[in-house]
Parts: sequence; structure tokens; C-alpha cells
Amino acid sequence: VFEKLHARCQAAGNTRGAAASSDVASWIAMFYWSRFHDPERALKWAERIPPSYERELWRATCLSTLRPGPEAVEAARKLIQMKPEAALSYFIASTAYLGAGNAEKAAEMASKATERAPRSAMPRLMLANALRLQGKFPESHAALVKATEVEPDAAIARYYLGLSLQGQGILEEASRSFENALEIAERQPERVHAGAQRDH
Repeated sequence: VFEKLHARCQAAGNTRGAAASSDVASWIAMFYWSRFHDPERALKWAERIPPSYERELWRATCLSTLRPGPEAVEAARKLIQMKPEAALSYFIASTAYLGAGNAEKAAEMASKATERAPRSAMPRLMLANALRLQGKFPESHAALVKATEVEPDAAIARYYLGLSLQGQGILEEASRSFENALEIAERQPERVHAGAQRDH
């Protein structure tokens, strides 16, 4: 399993700019697999890889879960230094800063990720979360709306938009958004699992 994920990691690291936007969701699914299934083992495995972009990618992702804070942020900074053109570098940096409790910096990194992957919902969802944690609720909601516009078939974007609408008391629209998310999930379950189950 880890060898398969490593191959994907290499491919992600070699993908650049806006052309990579359609791949961002599958990238993130790969890292969530390492984070939520066995992050300790994933980190140990990453430490054995020769120094490279993909090694730091694994390390930063796992550290954000296992030891959120300066070590994870430093690993994320290395990603940006190695591949400043890659949306994924900034997405992972946003995750690291969020784990370290710096929502303002997380929003900055997520914004840079959206610039490099303008057709992907995932960086915009991270941006929305970072803005919400700063109390910037209108801006957070706008980021969620944009996420559904750039990637209409992203069920997770519809779901979080529904939560935002629900929190504002706009219940009819929230219900519609939840129904849309469910419809997409039933029609395209692979987009919800984003490949994680296929590799498990």
C-alpha cells in the first residue's frame, strides 16, 4: 500500500500549477489515508525515503497529525522551498499552520494554493476553514460558494456549504445543499472516498 501511495506522491510532486487542479482531491485523499489510518507507520516509512520532495510531503502531512506545531510547519516550509510552484506545497503548509494554531497564516497558504489550483475545491475548503477560525464568516462562506462553483461535483464542498447555510439560519438552501451533496455522493462514491478505499 505504501509503495502505491509513494508512486502517487511522486506524481503529485511533479505536477505543476493550474494544470494540477483536477488532481488535488486525489492528492489529499492519499495524505488523509496516511494521517487517519496509520500515521506513525507512515512517518517511519517516510523517514526511510532518500531526501526528496515526496519525502517532505509525507513527513509534513504525518507530523501535522502526530506532532502539530513547529516541526510540522518547518517540514511544510521545506516543501515550498523545494517546489514553490506546486499547489500541494501550500495546501500542506496550510494544514500545518492550522494544526499549529495559526489560522491567519493557514489562510494565506490556502489562498496561494487556490491561485495554483484554481479549478479545485479542496484548497478553497481549507481557506474557508481558516477564515472561519478567524471569525471571518462572510469571507468563509464566500470561499465555500466558490468551491462549489469551481468543482460542482465535489460532494464535500456542497456538504460544508450546507453547514455554513445552516449556521446562518438559511435552512431551505442548506437542505438543498445537503441533498445535492447526497446525490453526488450516491452517484459518484469514488469522489467521496477519493480513492482511499481502493488503496486500503
